[in-house]
Amino acid sequence: MKNGVTTIRLDDLIEAALTNKPYNQQRFGREVERYSRRISKARAPDLPDDLHADIAQEALALLFKAGAAVLATDTGKAALRKAVLKAVRIVRASFAPPGQRTRPAPVDRTRVMAGEQTRVAASAKPASIAAEHVGRVVDAGAIERATVGEGLNRAIDFDRLEHPDATAAVKQVEDRMEIDFILGQAPSLVARSLRFIHIDDEPVELVASAAHLSRFALNRQVKAFLSAWRLAA
Repeated sequence: MKNGVTTIRLDDLIEAALTNKPYNQQRFGREVERYSRRISKARAPDLPDDLHADIAQEALALLFKAGAAVLATDTGKAALRKAVLKAVRIVRASFAPPGQRTRPAPVDRTRVMAGEQTRVAASAKPASIAAEHVGRVVDAGAIERATVGEGLNRAIDFDRLEHPDATAAVKQVEDRMEIDFILGQAPSLVARSLRFIHIDDEPVELVASAAHLSRFALNRQVKAFLSAWRLAA
C-alpha cells in the first residue's frame, strides 16, 4: 500500500487468475502482454511485431494450462516468464521457413580490452542448412487440408499432413488387395504364374517351364484371362 492506495502487482494478478479469485481482466491482459513483449523482444528481437503478440497469447495459454500448481514452486511472474520463453520457441518453430534455425545461432563473444568491457557480437554469417537435410516443403494445398478450427482458433493438425512415404505405403496395400481380388478370379495356373512373375520377379521362362508350358502357351492363357476380365469389368 502506498499513500493509502493498494498497489496490485503482476504477481497478484496472475495468482488471482490461476486460483479463480476476482481480478481485473483488462489490466491482467495488458500487464501480461507488456511483460511478455519485454522478454520476447529481448530473447527474439528478429521476430516481426505481430509474432510477439502471438507469443503473449501462447504464453497465456501455457500459463492457464499449467494452472495453480505452478504457484507451489514459482511466483506468478516467474511462472509467466517460463511460459513466455517456451512460447518464443513454439512460435519461432511454427513460423520458421524450412531450413532456418528455430533457436538463435551461437554468438561470437569478443572481449574489448579497453575498459575491460565485454562486447557480444552476433555472427554475420546467416544460418544455413544443406538442401538434402531440409526434408520436404509442404505445399499450400496440403497445409489447408490439414488446418482445423475457425478464425483465430485455426491451427495445423500435423497428424493430418500428407506424407509421400505414407501415401505410397497406403497405395501399395490397396494395390495388393486389388491384385489379390483379381487373381482370385483367375484359373489357378494363371494366378500362380502371375504371382511368380509380377510379385516375386521370377523369369517368365522359368515360370512357364515349372508349369510344363512354353512361354508362348502361358502367355496365351494369361491373355485369355485378361480379356475375359476386362469384358467382365
